Order: sequence, then C-alpha cells, then structure tokens
Amino acid sequence: MAEYRIVLAYIAGFGALTSVLTFILHFIRLGAVADNPQERQKVIRGMLISAICTALLGGATLLLTLLYSIVFLD
Repeated sequence: MAEYRIVLAYIAGFGALTSVLTFILHFIRLGAVADNPQERQKVIRGMLISAICTALLGGATLLLTLLYSIVFLD
C-alpha cells in the first residue's frame, strides 16, 4: 500500500500544480482581454471553474489521507 500512497501523492501534486498554473494563465488572459466584456466574462468563468477544481482536488487529497490514516493506522 505504500507504493499506492506514493503514486497518489504524485498524482495529487501534479494536479494541484496544474490547477495553480491554469489559474495563473487565466489571470494573464484576464489582463489581455480587459477591454472586451464578453471575453472577460469567459475568462472569469474559466477562473471560477479552475478554482472549484482546485478545491475539489484538495478535498479529495484530504479524504484519501484521512482514509489511509484510519485504515492503516500509521
């Protein structure tokens, strides 16, 4: 099970890093389309989706960590 735990940690870390980078890219795009209200709304929607996905990924990581700790009593 230790191997699975390491693999899950790498996957969660990669997902978190990707989510943060996506959020940063959305901020950059928001600055580029500041004059266009329709494009600005699309970018803001993308930022919201990125933030929700990051929160869900963090929650899933927390639940997996708690489950692993409870089941295997480290």
